Amino acid sequence: MFEFLKGIKNMPAKTTIIIVLGLILFIALIVTLPFALKYHSRITIHNFVANDMRGNEVKFEEFKDKVLLIVNTATECGLTPQFLQLQEIYKKYKDRGFVIIAFPSDSFKQEPRNTKEIVTYCNDNFLVDFPIFEKIDIKGDFQASIYKFLTEEKT
Repeated sequence: MFEFLKGIKNMPAKTTIIIVLGLILFIALIVTLPFALKYHSRITIHNFVANDMRGNEVKFEEFKDKVLLIVNTATECGLTPQFLQLQEIYKKYKDRGFVIIAFPSDSFKQEPRNTKEIVTYCNDNFLVDFPIFEKIDIKGDFQASIYKFLTEEKT
């Protein structure tokens, strides 16, 4: 079975060490791979952190017992009036553990405002009081990790 190892005693010590270390690493990979795959499958939305509208870090584990609706928003989008419906839904169900989390984004070139201006606009025009987070990229090279997780294909 290990015929290739018979010739190892005739090799230089450095080569023998490299071969043995390679075998150890290979065995370690084979042994740990199932655990690594199992850990990867445990990643949930609750593992993420994002900055709220004031720049404070929010750990999504805070929402562990909540039902989340995560939306990307833009104040210049044709769907902007939906802030009214989102606020109505939030107001109706927030006491039952429902949370809407808004991530403003200019990824579709429809959000020229900065985070502070977005919050003011939403509060003034739609009386929004659900959490609005910092403006992020939801697609492209600089896509926020939370959106990468939300949009990647799960198998």
